Formats: sequence, structure tokens, C-alpha cells
Amino acid sequence: GDLIGLPGWVTQRLWWALLLTVGFWGLLRVAEALGIGNTGSRLLAAGAFALSAAISPVVLALLWSGETHGWDSWPTLGLFGVGALATFVFVRIELRAEEPILPMSLFSDRVLRTSLIGGFVIGIAMYSVASGTTLFLQVVSNTSATVSGLLTAPNAFGITIASIVSGRLIAKHRIYKPFPIIGVTILG
Repeated sequence: GDLIGLPGWVTQRLWWALLLTVGFWGLLRVAEALGIGNTGSRLLAAGAFALSAAISPVVLALLWSGETHGWDSWPTLGLFGVGALATFVFVRIELRAEEPILPMSLFSDRVLRTSLIGGFVIGIAMYSVASGTTLFLQVVSNTSATVSGLLTAPNAFGITIASIVSGRLIAKHRIYKPFPIIGVTILG
């Protein structure tokens, strides 16, 4: 879709609620096809709800703090607080779940923990560059969302190809250390 500019065209001409409805319908169809939801685990649903409750207020706080509210305003701080509380609840639920969404035992592995932290930092940098580039193209260069999507498509395509190639090389040679170093070097 991004390669042909479809999301930009859709968001420019169709109402966002239609996109939300189609996305929710697609989520239900995928869950039905994969048999998700038939496990009968109440903790799985509670964990998913707690995860959503942890992420949503933080996203809203980040979105609203710059334009609508200040960083030190009560709505922003309250949303961050709700997100922190819901994160705590999510961790508690996941520690008790038979089949957790995010097994907490993963964080005991030093290599995985370091990879997650590095991936988080690099992900922030890449997301910032991608969103900053599209914003620059739309606001400063006065291009439409469709053209902006088409101009940034090679970046998304390159990231996808690099991820596939590096994953196959890691699986084939059983070494992983050079790839993050090469990736950070290319990113810089």
C-alpha cells in the first residue's frame, strides 16, 4: 500500500472511522482464521487489555503535550501516570498467566535484554527520521500525503530487504554481533 501511495490517498479522501472499522474487521478475521480467542484464558484477555491501557494514555500524552497541553500540565502528567500504573498491572498479570503475551523470563537473558534496548533506541531514531521526512515533505515542500508516501517508500523497502537479508545471514552463519554494528554505522 505505501509503495503505491494508497494510505495517503485513503486518508486524504475517506473518513478515518471507516479505516478504523476496516482495521477492526480485519483483526477479527485474522483472529478467527488463526483460532485466537478460543483459548478460554481470561488472563490472556486481561493482559491484552492491560497492555492497551498502558500504551494508549502514553501515546495520547505524547500527542497532546506539544500542542494542546504543556509537558508539565495535569492532563499530560495524569496520562503518563495512568500509563505507568497500567504497565505495572500488565506486568503483574503476565507474571501469573499460563501463556503470557510477553513472557517476563525473556528479560533475564542478557543478550536479548541488550538487543531490546538497542532496538528500542534505534527504532526511535528510525521512526523520528521517517515521520520527520514525511512531515517535511508535506509542510515545507508542500506535497500531498500520497506523494510523500511515494517519496519515502524506497526507505521502507530498503529496511525490509535489509531485515530479511540480515536475518537469513544470522540464521545461516549463527553469528549476530556484526549486524547491529553494521546497521548502526549505516544509520549514522
